[in-house]
Amino acid sequence: MVDFYRKKIIEMVEKIENPGILKLIYGFVRSGYKEEKAGSE
Repeated sequence: MVDFYRKKIIEMVEKIENPGILKLIYGFVRSGYKEEKAGSE
């Protein structure tokens, strides 16, 4: 199921051209990545 969500998210993000939306997504994903990485240490 994780791979399904990952694929769908990538497909949608590839179609977004608005820099403000991309910046918002980047900030959200970066904070989630840091949180997950911190929890696995």
